[in-house]
Amino acid sequence: LFSFGLIPSEISKTFKLISSKFEIVALAGIGMRVNISELVKQGPKASLYGLLVGLSQIFIAIILIKIFI
Repeated sequence: LFSFGLIPSEISKTFKLISSKFEIVALAGIGMRVNISELVKQGPKASLYGLLVGLSQIFIAIILIKIFI
């Protein structure tokens, strides 16, 4: 809608700000659902996998935030 000129730039900036806040909350929610003690019980391979997935999510989120903000 912004590309077609239907949404003014000020409203678009507000939407982007709100969107970035929702993204932060969503990533925090994902992180809060991870049970570290359950990962450790599964063994070193599962723990390493969980750590790599978590770090990948953080890394990708930071890159996307830098690109789109």
